[in-house]
Amino acid sequence: MNNSHLSLKFLIAEVSDNDSEFQQELTSAICTGLKELKDQYTFGTNSKNEEAIKRIRHKSKPTLIMFKFNEIISELDRGKEILESIGFDPSFNAHLDFLLIKVDKALQDIQDLG
Repeated sequence: MNNSHLSLKFLIAEVSDNDSEFQQELTSAICTGLKELKDQYTFGTNSKNEEAIKRIRHKSKPTLIMFKFNEIISELDRGKEILESIGFDPSFNAHLDFLLIKVDKALQDIQDLG
């Protein structure tokens, strides 16, 4: 188990007060949130809907911060900067690709905990 797995496992255990049933529910909720982030961010990008992107970024941030998904947070911040400065252009599409890779990695890390 690598350090990111150990750190995530520790955070989930800490938040759940070592209650195994709650840990499973929490893990499931984190996965659901990450999948929603992927889906809504992709939808917002494909439809060039900046408001949809803002909503899912705002909705996801507390969980991302709590469980220290720092690479995803950094990529979301980069996407915000791109949108604010140049809008939906090829660099935003490249950002989406990087974001999806990072979210997929986080989902894999969670699955590896089981």
